[in-house]
Amino acid sequence: MTRAEVEKSVREVMQTVLGRSLAAGADLRRVDEPAWDSLKHVELIFTIEETLGLQFDAEELGELDSLGKLVASAARRLGAGG
Repeated sequence: MTRAEVEKSVREVMQTVLGRSLAAGADLRRVDEPAWDSLKHVELIFTIEETLGLQFDAEELGELDSLGKLVASAARRLGAGG
């Protein structure tokens, strides 16, 4: 899986969980998204893990507060380049 495919998957999960579309290439930060509360954060994490077949470290869960950080961490875990 490439980094672009990881980003596409994470973006699709975010759109579904948050109930809104995201502009292509745009980063979304938790602080800027009212719908992204603590319950939605847990739902996002679990859904991304299930979708991509990975598991985030418990220590980093609070730091995964943007689309970019979620994609970077997931790509790193999957060894996704380019």
